[in-house]
Amino acid sequence: KEIDLVTESDNILAMLPFHHVLPLVLSMLMPLYFGCLVVILEELSSEAIKRNLKKYKISVMIGVPRIWEMFHKGIMAKIKASSLSLKMFNLCKKIKSPALSRLVFKKIHEGFGGNIRILVSGGAKLDQEVAEDFETFGMAMLEGYGLTETSPIICFNRPNDIIPGTVGITIPGVTVKLETDGEISVKGRNVMKGYYNKPEATAEAIDKDGWFHTGDLGQFDGDHLKIVGRKKEMIVLSNGKNINPSDVEAEIMKETKLIEEIAVTEYNNHLVALIYPDFKVLEEKKIANAKEAIKWEVIDKYNVTAPKYRKILDIIIVKEELPKTKLGKLRRFMLKDLIEGISLSKDFSDDDVVKKENVKKVSTSKEVDTDEFKALSKFILTLHDEVEIIPESHLEIDLGLDSLDIVEIITYVENTFGVEIHEEDFSRIKTVEELCKYIREQGGNFEEQEINWNKILSEPVDLKMPTSKYIGFLRVLFKPVFSKYIKLEKDTSKLEHTSPVIYVGNHQSMIDGFAFGQMLSKSELENTYFIAVSIHFESFIKRNIASNSNIILVDVNKNLKETLQIAAKVLKEGKNLVIFPEGARTRDGELQEFKKTFAILSKELNIPVVPFAIDGAYDLMPYGEKMKSGKMKISILDKIYPKDKNIEEIVKIAREEIENKITK
Repeated sequence: KEIDLVTESDNILAMLPFHHVLPLVLSMLMPLYFGCLVVILEELSSEAIKRNLKKYKISVMIGVPRIWEMFHKGIMAKIKASSLSLKMFNLCKKIKSPALSRLVFKKIHEGFGGNIRILVSGGAKLDQEVAEDFETFGMAMLEGYGLTETSPIICFNRPNDIIPGTVGITIPGVTVKLETDGEISVKGRNVMKGYYNKPEATAEAIDKDGWFHTGDLGQFDGDHLKIVGRKKEMIVLSNGKNINPSDVEAEIMKETKLIEEIAVTEYNNHLVALIYPDFKVLEEKKIANAKEAIKWEVIDKYNVTAPKYRKILDIIIVKEELPKTKLGKLRRFMLKDLIEGISLSKDFSDDDVVKKENVKKVSTSKEVDTDEFKALSKFILTLHDEVEIIPESHLEIDLGLDSLDIVEIITYVENTFGVEIHEEDFSRIKTVEELCKYIREQGGNFEEQEINWNKILSEPVDLKMPTSKYIGFLRVLFKPVFSKYIKLEKDTSKLEHTSPVIYVGNHQSMIDGFAFGQMLSKSELENTYFIAVSIHFESFIKRNIASNSNIILVDVNKNLKETLQIAAKVLKEGKNLVIFPEGARTRDGELQEFKKTFAILSKELNIPVVPFAIDGAYDLMPYGEKMKSGKMKISILDKIYPKDKNIEEIVKIAREEIENKITK
């Protein structure tokens, strides 16, 4: 009552379950004490919230960070969609005038019913940017802090004294101090007397001087308390570095719409991210391979700027929401149980999906007896022979299908059932059961046939070949770099000056392509093309360099079939092609698995493969770090002819030749 947070004229929207102390006190007991109107939602949906906000002229909303983050994400998406709206947002953020913000963002206020006076966040740490942005919208976001053991409030921001990123100042009669390790301790009438019939737990929580140890880590910003993280949830690496996983998660989530939920934890001495994608957004963007898209468009971008100890080295894609409490708090203690028994990828390999061992999957679907399911199951087992397939199996997450697997399945369906599926349309098909139904709906007739790669590679493709305008200049420009700053040792004793060939090498660093350009003469380099992922050439300058330097940009996440056809066209025109079959730079210097795209091209077009081994480049420029001076070596290895070899043998021989060379 001393603080006068609400009055009898306020109408409060109760969105949280009353069996938790936060909503019980703030959404039930407090309104009863002050005589406020309380509106209890029958269902927690955006439609129900909007309807009740307007109908009952709600002035106070009490929620958890997950609710505010959901609202924030939707609002900011609309603001960023308009350059004018974004400029006005940035202007309001700079001026910090509540009156101007309410005028500029009138529609946002109307969306909240038009009567909001205060928004309250509790139950978990709120991202500072979310609090600041709501302030920019002209809405007071009060964040508070407390625990069940503290009845529950310890402190909160006052309406006239808000510092975003903090949880405010203590309530009257409560004292807070920080222990030497940063843990928050509390003393006051609000602190419990102890845990019922648990004297040992009570003694551990409340010390002899009566201070309750919260288990949370904090800092003071003046007299305002800031929550750093949960003491037991902090990740302590073997090198002594401390990481607050929620900070990493928030940083990653800021830059993407592809992820619905993310949890970062430590496993085998490195950081792992468990990711629940936003499947609706993936479908809207027509992304058939969530794993690859998230890997390169989200995690890779984060890793480039993150300190080495904070880099994400493994990702696990899950098809269900992460374990949370009713208030939306992540149950971090359950994360390692999710990972245990899971076959983790090694630095973003193609197996970064959840695979639980020794669990018999049982299906209740009638699809198990259909010709479509039997045929598809048989074919999928030729791609991944260790998976267990039921109709409900998610094609990507349960079965681990990558971009090339998807191309092969699409082609198999076209050949066997006479049903055409575009890769973009495939993004809407999640499970084996859905694929079976799609085939029947399209009137497919069963007639099993093998995949005809030659036919696929012969299909016409729209490709404007890049020019060689800059390639000679770039070769000359980088020559001093690879002779003075970096001592490049070139072993070209096995280089045969014939075309076309497919050059295949390991990928250690950003300088690999430039270094390989020093291996060939100017005329050979002008006749050689490089396949590169378009996401790394998003700026105008980089795209201009690519289009004039024999670099063919492809989006392997959306249309790998077209990528194969483009590569085939280049080779058919008598040009050489450079491919890094690992698909990405190594994260730890170790050689990764090879994708078989190059071997398919070699076998079907009868074009030899020329492996080349790069050694030392990782030490000169590890992933995400700046280049330094030193030595590296590139060796041209024995040519591999595809005759009398299958695709798997070509892949195996090429990888083994390179591995033997760099591990000598």
